[in-house]
Amino acid sequence: LITRYREDISFKSTMYKDHPDYRSIPSLIVFDSLDGRIHADDHKNEDMIYFEYCVLRLDGEYDCIGARKIQRKITEKETSVNEKWVDANLKGLEHKITAVRRRDHMLVTIDNIFRSIEFIIALPDCSRYSYIALSGEHCSIEDVAINRTDELVDEASIPRIAEEVSYINVPEGDIPNVQIDGWRSSISMPIPIKDHIHIDMNAMSLPTSRLIWHCPFISIYTSEDGSFGGEGFTEFALIRLDGESWESDDRCSNKLMVRETEEFENWNIWKKRNKAGVEVSVQIEKAGNEITVTTYDAGIEVRNVSSIDGTMPEKLFAAITGDQCAVTNIRIR
Repeated sequence: LITRYREDISFKSTMYKDHPDYRSIPSLIVFDSLDGRIHADDHKNEDMIYFEYCVLRLDGEYDCIGARKIQRKITEKETSVNEKWVDANLKGLEHKITAVRRRDHMLVTIDNIFRSIEFIIALPDCSRYSYIALSGEHCSIEDVAINRTDELVDEASIPRIAEEVSYINVPEGDIPNVQIDGWRSSISMPIPIKDHIHIDMNAMSLPTSRLIWHCPFISIYTSEDGSFGGEGFTEFALIRLDGESWESDDRCSNKLMVRETEEFENWNIWKKRNKAGVEVSVQIEKAGNEITVTTYDAGIEVRNVSSIDGTMPEKLFAAITGDQCAVTNIRIR
């Protein structure tokens, strides 16, 4: 699994003697699947939603399959590499790979005694995972060592070769739009809760979404400056618009009620409607030591009552987050 932490991979490859050809060397397969594996069975790959980004051969050749763009840079260490390549691979050649990812871009470097190769890969989106597998033809791969470093890459470390895919480049409402590519990976600006507020917004599950919880969530919390995770932060409730809720603090108990209205047909249609884009409404009321949140999304009405032990915090906020969804035109009254 390739993440923001640099992965170092080293191994030795050897060509089979009956196939002394420059193509008989390993390749890196860059892909995503639910179980992080490649299967020989096409039906299994379909079940695991297998998606192949590209194949990178260790001599610098590559095949761009599902990636948007690949940029390659080769630095030769020796002259007449092609003449020496086969002989060296028949005896066994050491390779060092580094791989790291930042949002929708990956950086993969391949290094051996002949050349250094740098690949920058523009992935289709930020939501899918990215894995690397070793493969090839007519060769053996031995002594594989994998080490995840503590080096955390920043965005500037991988030059951008393609624009980021955005679903929120549309007019804003009262606060900025927010795109959530993974589980709570982004969060909206804080919305202060006084006595009663009403939030209307457009919500769209991303094209990669496939589960009912790939939808917006509402977080109810307190902090000194209003920021999520700021000083004195406590989250009292996290309400998913599909009808789930998590209690986040011992000082608060939550009672959740979910109602299917006449508009609701079934969950498959609900997911399709959310993918197409829906109007969502959220009402939040604060009274005494209770916070009541009522949401409506494509026929699913969710009502959550949070009862706080002790005094209600003076600084109370709501924020919009979620999983694989885009929220736009957020209007607050």
